[in-house]
Amino acid sequence: TDKTNENGVTLNGVDDLHPMLHINKSDLDGIKFHSNFSGNETFLKDHLVNSEKLFPGVAYIELARKALEEVTHQEVLQLKEITWLKPLKVEDKSTEVTTLVTKDKNEILVQISSIAEGKSITHAEIKLGREDLKQGSRYDISVLKERMQGEKEGEACYEAFKTVGLEYGDSFQGIKKMYFNENESLVSID
Repeated sequence: TDKTNENGVTLNGVDDLHPMLHINKSDLDGIKFHSNFSGNETFLKDHLVNSEKLFPGVAYIELARKALEEVTHQEVLQLKEITWLKPLKVEDKSTEVTTLVTKDKNEILVQISSIAEGKSITHAEIKLGREDLKQGSRYDISVLKERMQGEKEGEACYEAFKTVGLEYGDSFQGIKKMYFNENESLVSID
């Protein structure tokens, strides 16, 4: 049966490596992890696109991050060349997702796929970044805010998202207020 963690996120009821990366199924063919999603997980129920449960972009990133940590035994600080190829629809039946980690020359690649009608479908590809991390730029929030010409409360943002087919449940509603102009936006989140 499904269970809920301390953050109110519904999990699939299995004692896993990670709430999203369930079982290490590595063999001589490669390093791979399998995960089964029922469609009842909070991150799926709260992420509807045109009324369909679609695997969120950030979920692919989390699968890749955790798989790379399992393989490298190091904290993953950088991912690059994130490519979303085909959306993964998770209906109200068990959907198995495979996270495959491969190495080609100096690149480590993660491919996230599923099987539909007997065919493997790759949904995303993500590479491990290894460049030296530079100190990030610092921004003066008050200066950024001054450039913005409009503002919208979080609730109004989610209503606007609905008009284009994006329905976000509570676990995806972190926007308190959005400030924006024609080219950029600044968002206050919880």
